[in-house]
Amino acid sequence: MEPLSLNASIVLSIYLQALVVSSILYPFVIAGISLTFENKVKQRPYIVRTSIIWLAVTLILIALHAHNTLS
Repeated sequence: MEPLSLNASIVLSIYLQALVVSSILYPFVIAGISLTFENKVKQRPYIVRTSIIWLAVTLILIALHAHNTLS
């Protein structure tokens, strides 16, 4: 059985995929933690708005990358 060879492109691909997944999950985690443990009602719209913007930017970057890759 041959040893698994990890060249630089495979490692970079795995790293970028993990970065994309964490960028998609980040706003949900932060908003969930903040809204669960924070009693300040005035901060809730700010937290939700920031999380939605983060998610939108991440999805736009993924769509642009997919468009450039397929072109």
